[in-house]
Amino acid sequence: MPKSRKRGPSSPLVFEKRNYALLGIGVAMIAIGFAVMRLENEFLGTISLYVAPLLILGGYAEVIYAILWRSDESKEQIQKAREEMAKAEQTAEKGKDRSGRRPATTPVKGTG
Repeated sequence: MPKSRKRGPSSPLVFEKRNYALLGIGVAMIAIGFAVMRLENEFLGTISLYVAPLLILGGYAEVIYAILWRSDESKEQIQKAREEMAKAEQTAEKGKDRSGRRPATTPVKGTG
């Protein structure tokens, strides 16, 4: 029976507080950019043509940065997990016979 993959209280979250703060700033910049564009209400206004699009693009860049940012601590945890997986694969390779299959732990019963 496979083991259940429930998250325990010690499992780290995907994002940290800093990620959420940066994400909030980016969303706020996008909202302010669209609001400024609408509030000026001119087709060829300086704010509508230059300032608001820069705010919106900056907001999208901030959201992307917030999603991709990772702390040094989480980078170390990922490296440790990769090392553990490599060790597990090496021990699994040692248990295989020359044909590439693992030896049977229990004898296989014939059907006839």
